[in-house]
Amino acid sequence: MKLPIFDYYEMLGREEKKAFRMEVCRRCNIEAHQFYRRMRTESWSKLEERELERILSDREYANGEARLNSDSL
Repeated sequence: MKLPIFDYYEMLGREEKKAFRMEVCRRCNIEAHQFYRRMRTESWSKLEERELERILSDREYANGEARLNSDSL
């Protein structure tokens, strides 16, 4: 399953990136270095993917570019 989080993250401004990263780390219970590694390698667990989708939805970031690819569900 591919989550285009990296592309989405790159479109954010500096402060938005920081806020998004902090929220993901808090809600997925991961450290910043784990966040960056998962973004780079797209190695999110199923639970983390679900939480990322919730985060995007909660923050009203869930546009067409930041949603899970429904073909792979």
